[in-house]
Parts: sequence; structure tokens; C-alpha cells
Amino acid sequence: IRDLVGAEVEVSTGWRYEIDGLDRDGADRLARRLLANPVVHAIHHGAHHPESLPKGHRYSLAVREVRLRGLDDAALERLSREAHLFLDLAEMRAIQAQYESLGREPREIELETLAQTWSEHCVHKTLKSVVRYRSDGGQSETAGQRDSETREDPIRWRGRPGHVVNADGSVTINNLLKSTVAAATHELIADGVDWCLSVFEDNAGIIAFDDEHAVCVKVETHNHPSAIEPYGGAATGIGGCIRDILGTGLGAKPIASTDVFCVAFPDGWGETARQRDSETGEDTRTASDSQSPVSLSRSLAVSLPPGCLHPKRVLTEVVAGVRDYGNRMGIPTVSGAVWFDDRHIGNPLVFCGCVGVMPRWAVGGKARAGDRIIALGGRTGRDGIHGATFSSAELTDTHADEFAHAVQIGNAIEEKRVLDVVLRARDWGSDEGLRDAGPAAPFPPSLRRSVASSLFSAITDCGAGGFSSAVGEMGADLGATVHLERAPLKYEGLSATEIWISEAQERMVLSVPPGNWPVLQEICRAENVEATAFGTFRDDGQLVIRYQGSVVGEIDCRILHDGIPKTRREAAWVPSEDFKQSNGSPPNRIAELNRMTG
Repeated sequence: IRDLVGAEVEVSTGWRYEIDGLDRDGADRLARRLLANPVVHAIHHGAHHPESLPKGHRYSLAVREVRLRGLDDAALERLSREAHLFLDLAEMRAIQAQYESLGREPREIELETLAQTWSEHCVHKTLKSVVRYRSDGGQSETAGQRDSETREDPIRWRGRPGHVVNADGSVTINNLLKSTVAAATHELIADGVDWCLSVFEDNAGIIAFDDEHAVCVKVETHNHPSAIEPYGGAATGIGGCIRDILGTGLGAKPIASTDVFCVAFPDGWGETARQRDSETGEDTRTASDSQSPVSLSRSLAVSLPPGCLHPKRVLTEVVAGVRDYGNRMGIPTVSGAVWFDDRHIGNPLVFCGCVGVMPRWAVGGKARAGDRIIALGGRTGRDGIHGATFSSAELTDTHADEFAHAVQIGNAIEEKRVLDVVLRARDWGSDEGLRDAGPAAPFPPSLRRSVASSLFSAITDCGAGGFSSAVGEMGADLGATVHLERAPLKYEGLSATEIWISEAQERMVLSVPPGNWPVLQEICRAENVEATAFGTFRDDGQLVIRYQGSVVGEIDCRILHDGIPKTRREAAWVPSEDFKQSNGSPPNRIAELNRMTG
């Protein structure tokens, strides 16, 4: 409209629903849970024809300190929950000790930054923890599955990387991820596998495709947001995977999406209690056991638990969310799977994946001291705040209302424009990039030919911690200074902390040498993508956060990335009744295959 009439205009859109059979309070609850997102929607009863559109309120800087020093354990745990930090007691004690040594209280933005960076979503505390594993009776879980000829336990714990067999028969696993999945990968590389180009380092793993090209794959879950708002949770889940591919190395082109959904059975909820076969999902209840108590492995009462959405709605909307986001970017969903189990009624599992291709020379990338920090793409709003820490919490029936703001709002068309900018900027100094620019490109030929390679040194997406995770990760070895007032906003009124930790979608952060910034600006203007320089990478390891000339936060990057206490967990395996009845014998795979194929 602005382009057509040549003037600044404001536009608001809405939907009208006619609801019968509910009073005002019931209709309001229905609207808030099923029809509207309170982060971006206003709910009105009756006709609504405003004379003007609402505006945000300007934010007045207020640097808030959080009292931490001197708190006892109970107060620390209460602060962690009430402030939506979701850090455990050991982590809260570590932060408390750090600020005791500094002789001051943490500022709110510093505490939020630590919570985001130390969240399960960002740092994978469970997978990197120290685990003391034991099985029932001190034997390994494969004790009943010994080799039929040698009678030896097929799992040999001694000599495995990162595994220590204790005197009591338990096994200590140091860093579960590093000692298992990563160890197996590195063993293959040591044995001569030469097509692993980047593993456990970047936003996605990269393998060689041929002498010139590489393939990268990224899969993530978006469970908690999808439990609250399935369509938006799944759409932004696949959107985040697409951005991870785009932010791998110096940028890969997303070419395909995939998904796996684990949800409760969609039929029968609201009927009388029933029992289902754990494998077929068929009703196994008979007249003789109609009053029997609910069995964990075979049945569930079918009334929806408080705070849960109907599984039929969850499944329909997560499928649509992944499909619609990818289709609008021209990225097909090439495969998918669904698993039904009533135990997923409270927390569906939503796996989203993306595949990308890239030139092999684009593998890698590292921010450099003195580079400009560039925000590219969508504007920042309140959607997605506490998305990272929320993922570390246990879902309860209150979270749909308490964490509606943690579900992001996606815009696939914006992400497609960002994708086009990144790939043009990546290839700018290559023959392909110059060819794509063409003679009509809005840049002087002399300026084009002076660019010898990619216009940026490094790239990543604004993950679950927004700017805090993107800038914090890219500047982990360097430090950075950011000016938050320069970040483009969706509306007025966001505090400095909200700007810093929001996970608003479709945003990438680039590390750009100062001399390349004018060229990147021209590409962004040509593709109608907003780009803003809002900081600089340092060389002293300090993360300095500023707002309107004032320092609102300052954190040592070593504390941010290396200060988290090591999590220690106890793990035990207790054989199921089915396992005991089988005497540990492995399943008859031929019979199982025949059963599955009919």
C-alpha cells in the first residue's frame, strides 16, 4: 500500500468469529486457547472499528539489579522458577559465587544471558553430563542377551572411550555425547573415513558429496512450543532448522525438509476409559476388565488432562505447520513419519529436519575482531522470549497461559528473502556470484571486482536466546560490544533485556568486515531485506551490552561458556515385564517383519 499511494500507512487485520452456546467468560477462554495468540492479537467482544491503531509505549531505560548474593538455597530455587530461568541449584550457586567474587549483584540482562546460554536447549546439559549407570542387580541390560556361542555380554564396558567401570559394577560415563555418538564418529574418521568435513562443531554436520559440493543435515525438536500452539510451534521448528542450514559454514542452500511426529492416538478422547494394545493401538478392554485400573503400558483414561490440546488438533496442525513454512520458501517436505502413543498426550514430540547443499570452500567461517555485527531479516518482538529456558522446564497445565510468549511467530516469505541475500553475499567474490549479479546490478563494477570472497566472515541464526545466543556464540573467543537501541523492533516498548533475549524469527547475525558492509547493504536493499549494524567484535573476551549510551550488561565470555557446573546424573535400567517374560531372548525378527507387513 505504501508503494501504491506513496505515503506511510498503518494497517491492521483481524478475524471475526460467531460463537454460540458459551457465555462471555467461556468465549474468552476459547479465544485465548484456540483462536488467538495473546502476544500479537487483541481480543474484542462485539464489533470493533477503531478510529486509530494502538501504538506501543516508549521504553525508558531502567537497569535492574537482581538480588542474588546472600540468598539461601530455597530462595535461589524460588528465584530460578519465578524468573523463568529454570536453572538448577548448582547452577544458581555458581552464578551466585561469581557475583560474590565481583562484589556486586547481577543485572537482569546478565542473569537472563547466563540462563539462556546454560539452558538445556542451548548447551545440551543432559547429553554432556557425567552419568553413573547401573542396571538392576548390577548387571548390564544385555546380560540376558549374551552371544549364543561365546555367552559373553555383547557390551564390553572396559576400554570404551570415556567409560570407567567402578568396583560396584556400575559404569561412569564422562560426557554422554562425547563418549558415545561423537566417539563413534571420531573412531570412523580415525579409521580412514575422509568424507566428514565438519562434525559436532557447526549448526549442522557437513559431509562431502563430491569434489566440489557438500551436504549438511540438521534435525531438532520443537516439543514444548508445539504442545502450546501446534501450528506455530511446528512452523517455527522447521523455520529454525532451515536457518541452521543457512547458518552452517558460510551458508548452505536448503533443498528439502523432513519431519517425525510422536503424538497420542487422535481418536476416542472424551469417551469412556479403554485399553489399547501397546503396539497395534487396538481396544483390548473386555467386559471382565472394564473396571480394571489404568495400566501404564496398555491403557490410559481418555479424558484430556488439564492444559492439553486434543491430539487430533495437534497432529493436523503440526503437519500443516511444517508443510506451509517449507512450501512458501519453495522447500519440499520429502519424507515424514508418525508414531502414536497415548503417553505423548501431554508433550508431543515434534522432530523437524532440513537438508542443505553448499560449495566445499564454504565449510567453516569464523568471526574476526573488528568485524561489524549485522542483524539481517525480521524485526525483534516479544514473541519467543524465554524460548530456551522454557525448553528446560517440565510442562504443566499452566504453561499454555504462562508461556504463550515463548511460541515464536513465523514469516516464511521473510526468510526466503533472507536466504536469497545470504547466498548472494556468500558467492559475491566467486564467478557464480558475479554472474548472478549481472550488468544491471546496483553496484559499480570496480566495487564488485574488489571483493575477493564471501562478504561475511561468519554467520549464524538467532537461536533460542536471540541476539544473546547468536552474538555470544560467534564472539565466544573474542567478546563483543552491542548497541541494542539500534536493533529494528516490531513495535515500541521492548526493554533492553527483551530485545537481547527475544527469539523472534527470520533473523540471522553476520560478522562482516567493515569494508564489505556497503556492498551487503546494497544487496539487502535490492532484495527488500532489512539489515542493521548494531555492534563490533572485540579481542578481549568481554561481552559488553549497551543501550542508549549506557552499559546495561557486561559478562566475561569464559564464564558464559565455560562456567556452567558439570551435571552429574544417576541412571538405572530395570527390565520390563515383557523383557523378563522373554528371558532376555532377542525378538524373532522374521516373525516381526511378517507381522508388520501382513
